Amino acid sequence: MLQAVPLYLSEIAPAHARGSLNVMFQMATTIGIWVAQWINYGTQNVYPHGWRISVGLAFVPAIILFLGSIIIPDTPNSLVARGYEGQGDPGASEGYPGCRG
Repeated sequence: MLQAVPLYLSEIAPAHARGSLNVMFQMATTIGIWVAQWINYGTQNVYPHGWRISVGLAFVPAIILFLGSIIIPDTPNSLVARGYEGQGDPGASEGYPGCRG
């Protein structure tokens, strides 16, 4: 996922916001690692179920990502690559001038 998300963001974002969206993704990843570290630190002394609490809390962002992945739109490049050139957003050609196809 860590390799696919920046590519998706770069394809779907307007040209003026691509860099900042990728930086925000990297920052969100770093903050997520930091929060996970503090959760693990806080649950390490909860005997004997500390690891279960830590793993259980890891399911929260996983479920949010899973539900979000169901509703995200296809990128113009993926539509062209699969042969669906006429489908998708009708204004895609104006919004995505760098789209191949």
